[in-house]
Amino acid sequence: MAGRPARTQRLKFGSQQEQVTFLRSLVNKWRSKLAIREKAADIVQEAGVPPRRRVEQALAIGRWAKDGGIYYVNEPVEIFQTPARTIMSGIGDCDDFTVTIAALCESIGIPTRLVAMSVRPRPRGIAGHIANALAREDQSLTHIYPEAMPVHFGKRVRVPLDATGDFPVGTDPIALALRRGKYVRTFAV
Repeated sequence: MAGRPARTQRLKFGSQQEQVTFLRSLVNKWRSKLAIREKAADIVQEAGVPPRRRVEQALAIGRWAKDGGIYYVNEPVEIFQTPARTIMSGIGDCDDFTVTIAALCESIGIPTRLVAMSVRPRPRGIAGHIANALAREDQSLTHIYPEAMPVHFGKRVRVPLDATGDFPVGTDPIALALRRGKYVRTFAV
């Protein structure tokens, strides 16, 4: 990607909301970059998606990331990358996938939101409920993914674009975690 050098940042936040708000600011900044828009256009054209098919375009971008556009790596120390850096390096964790996919979608007119999740085992018995109540006080984010919010036949729809899971892009990670018997807390920005 041509232009200014891509940066990687190591930051600390006072809350999970603050962290997700920072990630949203990265999306907002990078969605207007020409290189991001060109990459998004290349992805949807190579996938053969017709113009104005927003749901299919969003899914094509998510599949591109999942199928090799970005390789998932676990970060022992959280590092926040710009979408340009993630695309150039081809690696990232869930927040890097999220910011990159959301910026790509928004660059071609597909609105998104960032969905933060905290997933824990469902409590069993009174001891489990007490442990779960204590865990609720720890609002630790365990996962984040982008969700496209295009208008489809006059109605806004949610299209989960989690490209880091062991399930197809378009699968709702919240519903999946609930079906697997997990306790899930979420918020979206």
